[in-house]
Amino acid sequence: MEINISTVLNILNRGKKYFFIVFISTFVVSTVIAFLLPVIYSSTAVLFPLNPKSYDPRTKFSYMELYGTVEDVNRTFALVESGIVRDYIINKYDLATRYHYDTTQASGAYYMRKEYQGNLDVKETNKGAISITFYDKDADTAALIVNDIVAQLNIINKSIIIDAVKKQFTTYQKVMVEKYNGLDSLAEILNAIKTQSKSPSGEVTSMEMFQAFTRVKEAEVNLEAINDDVQTVQVIEKAVPNWKKEKPKRMFIIASACISTFIITLLFLLIKDRKDFEELSA
Repeated sequence: MEINISTVLNILNRGKKYFFIVFISTFVVSTVIAFLLPVIYSSTAVLFPLNPKSYDPRTKFSYMELYGTVEDVNRTFALVESGIVRDYIINKYDLATRYHYDTTQASGAYYMRKEYQGNLDVKETNKGAISITFYDKDADTAALIVNDIVAQLNIINKSIIIDAVKKQFTTYQKVMVEKYNGLDSLAEILNAIKTQSKSPSGEVTSMEMFQAFTRVKEAEVNLEAINDDVQTVQVIEKAVPNWKKEKPKRMFIIASACISTFIITLLFLLIKDRKDFEELSA
């Protein structure tokens, strides 16, 4: 049996009643399912990562390049999708309850994390920026989560520098305590310098003492500076509630179901017709 346009049209004509029943049934079922699906909204923030040297108080005045490199972009992607940020958001917004998972069970915790990752979309725009999108049943919650992700990104970026500056400050302060009896004011340093100047090696000792004191104060200032409201990313679009429905695409679901059912039904009838023809010929 040769299958051509004429054969297809003939099958469509003979099975039109069958096609009509299947089409109506598929249309009704897919419509009910499409309208039972929960409405999902999305919210997006767009940002540019900054070069750490541009906000590190130890290098910011000597480094002229503001925006991050490819490595900074990749690092930002990794941090946004990291377990630290994920667990913070899941716990803060009690997403386990929101998504109906029992995270005391290993399987529940696994599927909870998987659904979170499925609702998070991080990508690079055609302008070189990074967009962070989150999907949720509530538009306000989606916006809050995205802005919290950005805030956590900023905190993590700063924490690395804060730890380094703290270690530097602690080391310099230890030297002052052990070597110079904990002198912690300029007046005490000047008095000590006057005393040291009377000894043969006083000038060298005084210079070392003053440099050590300067390093301590510089580290202290740097620590205060990085703890201030320093931004490690440039947010060019803050996440706001977007009440335009993102999912489900109901008409697309219905149309896809109807078209798929039509094609499957046609193939089934073609195969059945061919089989009947072969049996008859035999």
